[in-house]
Amino acid sequence: MALTAQEAMNANRRFSPKQYSYPKNRNIDNLRHYMMMNFLTFSFRVDPNLTTNIGAPSASLITLPNVFGPSRPTASIKLPVPMKIIEKYEAEYLASNNTAEVLSIITRFIPESLLPRLNVATGFARMMGNLSGETLNPYTTIKFKGIPLRTHNFVWKFSPESEADTNEIESIIEAIRLRMHPTGTFSSLTNALLSYPELVNFRIFGAKNPDHVFPTAPCVVASFNIDRTGGDYPSFFATTGMPVVYQIYMSVIEILPLLRSSDDKLRTSSPIQS
Repeated sequence: MALTAQEAMNANRRFSPKQYSYPKNRNIDNLRHYMMMNFLTFSFRVDPNLTTNIGAPSASLITLPNVFGPSRPTASIKLPVPMKIIEKYEAEYLASNNTAEVLSIITRFIPESLLPRLNVATGFARMMGNLSGETLNPYTTIKFKGIPLRTHNFVWKFSPESEADTNEIESIIEAIRLRMHPTGTFSSLTNALLSYPELVNFRIFGAKNPDHVFPTAPCVVASFNIDRTGGDYPSFFATTGMPVVYQIYMSVIEILPLLRSSDDKLRTSSPIQS
């Protein structure tokens, strides 16, 4: 039996060696709504719930074939819900002018000997069309281009109530900014091999039915900005010198497009899923 999205996310969190929660002094598990982010080493291993499968030796996890090697959890973060939750879907279309295609079809049925006369006549017709205010119907149509990779933008505003809260925020900031960068081995100034930054799975929970969460494919962190003067003016605790208000901006990009499956569910286009 397949795991729900919440069960898959909780399983990934249990295997994560580093676990963070904010606020620190209050049990976030008691919150009705919260956001969970799980970071894993880069892999295209994706389960039916659109989460990157860690391939851990546990019967409770789905095991899938993976040509890129197993994914490994590195950190799990629980946070309050961002200030805005906007579920965004896009499809790309192109407007196409088919006049040239129509003319090419017509000319197939005209003898080659008459084509020069046709070109002269077409030029004359266009000139007369300019004078009469008429032109050929461009037969503009729309063409489906594809589904772009989705981008999600998060904004949080935190006001730590204790030194423990401040330390947890700083630890979360450090965990995210480290994992959005690649690791590399430099043998010389001209030879560098970089490993992809880590993936992040995220979900926003709160509905009674754990399946009622909008689907998201594994993501990479595209941008991460921290404003340590997030209040009306810079304010710092007198005892620690740390900020009174943090404002954090984060943007992630899904690595795979979502497609409809035969059972009317959204899944990723990964060929490695079950």
